[in-house]
Amino acid sequence: AEDAGSQLEEMCFLSAPPELIEVPRHEVMRAPSAHLGATQQLWPKTLNRWDFVARGLDSCVSDADLQGCAPAAGLFHSQLYVTAARAAPPPSLSGPLSHGFGCYRKRMSDDEALLAVNVCRGVGLYHIH
Repeated sequence: AEDAGSQLEEMCFLSAPPELIEVPRHEVMRAPSAHLGATQQLWPKTLNRWDFVARGLDSCVSDADLQGCAPAAGLFHSQLYVTAARAAPPPSLSGPLSHGFGCYRKRMSDDEALLAVNVCRGVGLYHIH
């Protein structure tokens, strides 16, 4: 973003939380500058290679579109990061495109079972039941 100077109006990218992909957080989340505002995080309903359907995990958050929360506990790992000009309105996603689960890293820190699933998958056990 610094290379673009005052020419950059908005930068968006979709990624897993930086901690899950071993990227320093400061490379993803930038502080405000003279021209650009601070990076904002949004939570879109997307799927990526880490998403899975799970039942019986405590980290569920009710989502009416998903008809209950249990199957969705392992969904929506990706976050949308938006850095825009200071003068731009705050970024947002329409209701049908976003979820209320928040950051997956935070959900894992609050739920040992969800963290355990992530550890198993991290060592290659993708087809466990």
